[in-house]
Amino acid sequence: MTAPYQLPADLQRQPLGISWSTLGATNTLNPSPPEMEAAITSVAWQASGEADGEAGQTLRATLATETLYAPSHRVGIWQSGLARFIASQNPVLKVVQAQVAPAGQLPSTTWTQVPLGAAYPEEEPYGIYNSTAPGAAHGGGQGILISAVYVNWSLGRRGIRVQCSYLAGWPHTYLTASANPGDDSIEVDDVTAWSGAVGWIPDGGQTEIVACGLATSSGAPAYNAAVNYTPGAFVSLSGANYACLITNGPGTVNGVQAPPSPSSTAYWAANPEPAGPGTLNLLSPIRNPHSTPVLVTTIPPQVRWAVALYAKAEALERGVATMAIPSGQGGGGGSLEGAIGSARLEAAIILRDFARTI
Repeated sequence: MTAPYQLPADLQRQPLGISWSTLGATNTLNPSPPEMEAAITSVAWQASGEADGEAGQTLRATLATETLYAPSHRVGIWQSGLARFIASQNPVLKVVQAQVAPAGQLPSTTWTQVPLGAAYPEEEPYGIYNSTAPGAAHGGGQGILISAVYVNWSLGRRGIRVQCSYLAGWPHTYLTASANPGDDSIEVDDVTAWSGAVGWIPDGGQTEIVACGLATSSGAPAYNAAVNYTPGAFVSLSGANYACLITNGPGTVNGVQAPPSPSSTAYWAANPEPAGPGTLNLLSPIRNPHSTPVLVTTIPPQVRWAVALYAKAEALERGVATMAIPSGQGGGGGSLEGAIGSARLEAAIILRDFARTI
């Protein structure tokens, strides 16, 4: 399981005007360190969930599989002939696999695979890839362009079923082992979408930028024909990790997304995408020492600040002591209710630029 968008140590460094040392014990202002750590961790997860909820999507990078019908309002055909598939999540980082089938087939059993390069993100996710520094703003879009060979008007409106598996969001993880100056690789909890990404290790005065060349997974469960894998699950077959992407198809057993033979890639990603615990191989060595747990993330700072504001509101609701309660943007005359409302309002305003639009 990967980390919340702010760890307890991160929240304690933020200028939120609250005293975290009073959070975590019942009927006392002097909780033990483990009690306080557990309480702040709970607040961090709650705040991260609130941020995802406000944005209407998971902000950390995830693999999504989505099926739409074309041509339609979600899959339009440009004058150039290209089809534009509007994904639910953004920013779209990479199209892992796409396939099409006639919509009249129920269920769809004959899929045509879209070759790599014939389906790709409409906008480059700037500030995540192809950059020397991580972005401080929303980068990329939610459109996927598909070749006219595969999606067109040949079967009429909504005549083609289009299924896309894509990576979307911001790569986000945490160190599972300490990193030392000179290390050119780091061990992390989740390598999803990290290949080629540039991000931060936000570690107080030792904060630094890291650029990942190649992310490798430390392993996935071996393929088991008796298991009904779901899209997005990763399994190991013949020494390689593969992503389950197809919801059904010829040759599958009990809905298992498996190739008919170990040498076939008919129902798998042509280029397996690593996920889960693994290694980030860096383009430049680590400069500062970092002890686990510490985040490694591409999530923009303003999103993480919004999470901190949600954490402040949650902590105030739990009865944490305050250093001061300013009236803030939401007004309230310095009251507790006003401070809570002000924090949530400011966080919601920040997240408008990162919200799901479909």
